[in-house]
Order: sequence, then structure tokens, then C-alpha cells
Amino acid sequence: DKGAGSVLDKVELEDEEVVEGVQKGIQSRYYNTGRFSPTREQGVHHFHSLLSQFLNS
Repeated sequence: DKGAGSVLDKVELEDEEVVEGVQKGIQSRYYNTGRFSPTREQGVHHFHSLLSQFLNS
């Protein structure tokens, strides 16, 4: 099948593996809690800050 959802099962399995790895990492004693990675998600944090300012003004 070559439709838009033809590889959905494969993608879902790959996502499941990634999510399980993230959950294991979060439970690690080395994980420092926080919403954003300071080294990898500055753009996301900045966008959310701008959005918050806009919604609260």
C-alpha cells in the first residue's frame, strides 16, 4: 500500500522506542528536571516566552 498512511505502523514503532528511551532517561538520577533542554531548545523556549507575553498582555 502506498497511501499517506502506508508507513504509519513503522513510524509509530520508531516513536514508541524513542519515547521509552526518554522515559528511562527522565527516571535517571542524572536527569536534572526542567521543561526545556538549555542547549537544544532555546528556540522553543523563546517562542513560548513570546507567546506567553502576547497572551498575557
